[in-house]
Amino acid sequence: PMQEPTDCNKLQRDVTQFNLVATNCREKLPFVCEKVPVNCGSNFVQNESSFLYPPDGSNYSNDMNCEWKIIGFKDSFIRLEVMYTIERCKDCYCDSLKVYEGIKREGSPVMTFCGVGNGTVNSTTKEVTLVFRTDRTVQSRGVWVKWKFGASQTVMNTCRCIVELFVILECESFI
Repeated sequence: PMQEPTDCNKLQRDVTQFNLVATNCREKLPFVCEKVPVNCGSNFVQNESSFLYPPDGSNYSNDMNCEWKIIGFKDSFIRLEVMYTIERCKDCYCDSLKVYEGIKREGSPVMTFCGVGNGTVNSTTKEVTLVFRTDRTVQSRGVWVKWKFGASQTVMNTCRCIVELFVILECESFI
């Protein structure tokens, strides 16, 4: 039996083709699970900046697995502003931008974006990781992310949400 990684993409067999779906690989379903290598991204230490992906403004490609790490200074938090046009599908399984606290993709994301919209995320840590994954179907315009470091011991009213086309599917507040 194959050991399942904690974060991967599932390939499920369709009658005519493979469909790529990013889901929880701990589910006991028939699938082929592959760990997708990181094929774009960067590390940032600027206290205020932004990036656009894809950088040339074209539509993003299939099978992308991008990671951007933003690393702040001691006792700081990071405020992210995100604008996105990403393929929309149920529970953001197709294409998505996920925001994780820390420089490792551990645990649940603080926020997951898909569809069309914008959002703001305040981290409770000095480091965040953004993961942008695409499947093999629809391509769209991508993401624009702006950030700024803030000096604080605590961040008030941080929210862990799953957002799909301006609709909050699931949200939990923390203080």
